[in-house]
Amino acid sequence: MWQEILTGERIATCDGIRLCFRFPSQQERQWCDRIIDGIRDGLKRSGVLSIDEADEMATKRGLWSPALAEQSTNVRNEIIRQEQVVQAVASKEARERLQARIKILRNKLVEIERGRSSLLTNTIEHRTETFRSSLLSHFCVEYASRPGVRFWPSVKDALSDTRIDLVDEIHDVLMDFLSGLPVAVVRAVARNSQVYARWMVCQENGMAFFDEPSSAMNINRLHLCHWLRYYMNVGKNFGDPPEGVLDDDMQFDAWVKGKVAELKTGSDSGGKDDGKNIRTKTLLFNRKRS
Repeated sequence: MWQEILTGERIATCDGIRLCFRFPSQQERQWCDRIIDGIRDGLKRSGVLSIDEADEMATKRGLWSPALAEQSTNVRNEIIRQEQVVQAVASKEARERLQARIKILRNKLVEIERGRSSLLTNTIEHRTETFRSSLLSHFCVEYASRPGVRFWPSVKDALSDTRIDLVDEIHDVLMDFLSGLPVAVVRAVARNSQVYARWMVCQENGMAFFDEPSSAMNINRLHLCHWLRYYMNVGKNFGDPPEGVLDDDMQFDAWVKGKVAELKTGSDSGGKDDGKNIRTKTLLFNRKRS
């Protein structure tokens, strides 16, 4: 996974074709956003329905109801919950089991929303997101054996490809890749002795860890820098955790929380600190972490 973070690429096989998925550049993201904004405005002017307007029409036709809406919301919330659990699991086997569960929930959602789906596929939101996926696929999917050669040479090629199963698989892999690695995986990379040693050398010598500004970093690089700094600050302020705790995220976070509580208790009771400013020491741990 360190290699994926370092290169910003993922190699995957879709329908027997070995492909390389990469993150879009800043210029490509900006260009994509401008095009999508223009398409959205054009659809609005053409009278294409929004999701809310489509739901209203589906309800009038008897294709949708408050009860179905509640079921849909419950399933969607469960999918979100399961996806959050996936982010916190480092084991590949456990992630695959959870992803299989998510697939079942998605199929259930399709059944619940079947009546309104014909209307939803023509909404502004659905059409713009479909176009966005095709744009990103044009920019970010290349042949693994031919670096720099795009799988779809043009946006038109990406939009007109009739191999539905292949297109859907590529879009799914790309969206999973662009959403970033699970937090548990990034934390495991940050704890890797070689990666952490590189980080410390850069910190001690005022060097950049990655050869790009933070504004250009992809989500994996940003998350890795966050967790490297987290572990560095914990080490500086609290020393090493008990044996076996470092590699267990839940135990480690509970240990850190306990250390922070000890500092606050000592401060509130007028106890002596080691001379460092407690607010500085606990600032990292008081903010919300993803």
